[in-house]
Parts: sequence; C-alpha cells; structure tokens
Amino acid sequence: MKKFRLASIISRFFFILGFGAVIFILAGFFKFAEATINTGNNLQNIRAQDGIVALTGGSAERLKAGVSLLERHKGKKLLISGVFKSATKEEIRAIAGGSRELFACCVNLGKDATDTIGNAQEVKKWAHDNHFESLIIVTDNYHIPRSMLEISHAAPELELVPFATRVSPFIDKYWWQDEKAVKGLATEYSKYLLAGLRLKLGIEPQRKDLGNKND
Repeated sequence: MKKFRLASIISRFFFILGFGAVIFILAGFFKFAEATINTGNNLQNIRAQDGIVALTGGSAERLKAGVSLLERHKGKKLLISGVFKSATKEEIRAIAGGSRELFACCVNLGKDATDTIGNAQEVKKWAHDNHFESLIIVTDNYHIPRSMLEISHAAPELELVPFATRVSPFIDKYWWQDEKAVKGLATEYSKYLLAGLRLKLGIEPQRKDLGNKND
C-alpha cells in the first residue's frame, strides 16, 4: 500500500511538473509571437552605429533595409552575411537596390555563413577586421531574437542594435488564424529555445576558420 501511494505521489508530481512546463512553453510562445508581430523599426529614427549587417534568407526586405540604412549614413559599411558563394555584387545589388558606387566602396558580401550560427561568426570577424564596436543587425522580425542571441554570444564585446523588417505572414495581429504564420512562428520559437538551451549548457558548435573571404 505504501509503495502504491509513493508511486501515485511520484506520478502526480511528474504530471504537475510536465503540465507546468507545457503551460510555461505555451505562454512563452504567445509572448514570442506577440513581440514578433509588434516589432518594427523606422529608418529615420534609428541611431547610427559603426556598421550595418543584413542577414540573408527569409525575405529580400532584409537586404533592401540594410542598403537603405547605409544610404542614410547609419553605418560606415554594410555586411550582407550568408550570400551564395556564386553570387556577385551586381546580382545582390539588383535585389537590394543602391548604386554601384555605394556597393563598390561600402558593401561587403559574406559567403561562408550557411545558418544563423555561421552568421554570428561572420559578423564577429567582419566587425573585428573593421575595428567596429557597434552594429545594426537587420533581419526579419521573427528572426530577430535568435539572431541577437547567437551574435551577442559570439561577440559579447559588440554593441548590437536590432532592426526588424516586417514580412508576411508575420505582421497580422490575428496571426493565430493563419496556419502558415502559426507554423512559422512555432518553428522559429523552437529554434530559439534550442539555441538558448545549447548556450546555457555551454555546447559550442563546430567553428571553421572564415579566413579573409568577405567581398
């Protein structure tokens, strides 16, 4: 009888613990989703920093915003991180806008990063090579939390200012009615949680030497 009671108490404890964890994760997800939907920036109001970084992937709005910030002298140079190795500056310029003169003098293409962890490594090296201490990080609104987490971990010495581009379907305040938005937000939230857990546990991803390959 005592063993049965003990087993019952233990099972109830783990049930309550599991239920609490589910509620905590769901509450965190809705907070993450609402923050994503309501995130936005104004090109005019953001304060100038040493450099600007636009992360590829997601939408072309990231690149366009990065170039627009550079044109408004919000940074001395722009790094577009995670570019396909075969891509040229002219091809990127056709997507992002901006003059040839601007790209020739002040835009670097980072071609080694293939994910957000790689972006963080690429950003760290570029900032170090250019002696930059502060950066504006440009990416889509749903990608801002994980990007900032990874980059701040890779380069804690840098001052980072997020600049979120707003892209569909992550802009509708009734996002829970859009299956694509729910799936996208849930996927990104999962990646964010896993990244946070990895960093808390001190698990470092394999890093490769990026060398001097920024165009």
